[in-house]
Amino acid sequence: MGYSPPILRNLRSKILKPDVAVYETFDRELASTTSTPISGQLKMVAIALPSGLPVAAVGFVSGSTPLSGGSHGWFSLHDASRNLLRQSADDTSPVFAANAAKSYNLSSAYVTTYEGLYYLGLMFVASQMPTLVAINGSSAVLGVTPIIGGNSTSSLTATAPDPAGAITAAGTVAYGYVA
Repeated sequence: MGYSPPILRNLRSKILKPDVAVYETFDRELASTTSTPISGQLKMVAIALPSGLPVAAVGFVSGSTPLSGGSHGWFSLHDASRNLLRQSADDTSPVFAANAAKSYNLSSAYVTTYEGLYYLGLMFVASQMPTLVAINGSSAVLGVTPIIGGNSTSSLTATAPDPAGAITAAGTVAYGYVA
């Protein structure tokens, strides 16, 4: 992609994001790879959100590998310090088809209280984890504070940690969105 003035980039972002998405972790057209989460471990992805935004749901998009044999699944919203703001209900029979968007409604809508960095969380316990649509990057660059995405707390089932553990940067950042 060549240079485009900020006003056009903002317009592109508004027009080209999924219909259900209000904000996304990155422009979905930049997705170039997949990332596979670890069963029972919280995967966190940074997202920039404005103040006063009601967030009712969190979503992610799978790659070519679907989830199977799942016993727990949920998405969550965390602040910049990884404090839990909202979590979806624990799905004890999760289904995440290949090449599909999946969203979970949060326990209640959360209205953001500041403009800036938030984190989206994803956790499944499954015999086969889904691949997530992602963007490639350097672990060294993505690991500079604030960490943009990676793995956090492990040994999870039904409940998101509050606060979530430190994030270990990964070389990919999963695509996610809020609705």
